[in-house]
Amino acid sequence: MEIEDHGIIFSDDPQKLDPISVHHYLSTQSYWAQNVPMEVVKSAMKNSLCFGVYKDTAQIGFARWITDKATFAYLGICLPRRTPMAIVIKDSYKDL
Repeated sequence: MEIEDHGIIFSDDPQKLDPISVHHYLSTQSYWAQNVPMEVVKSAMKNSLCFGVYKDTAQIGFARWITDKATFAYLGICLPRRTPMAIVIKDSYKDL
């Protein structure tokens, strides 16, 4: 699934995700995952239903559903800023 709105792309394509960007935020800027190893981030992403938010080719947001893909899902948010829509967006893109 991919949706484009005003130059912002929302996608569930795992090939578009930037694990380095997600890891950098989690390990250096979040309060809940300081120094988390890259392998843990990759494993969490691999075992979740992930969504990226993109401007041009840059990943500017990320969210993941922790789910059994049958009856349960929990939305986990992973990049810097919560917006009213519960999508996390990098600060430099928040006003788009």
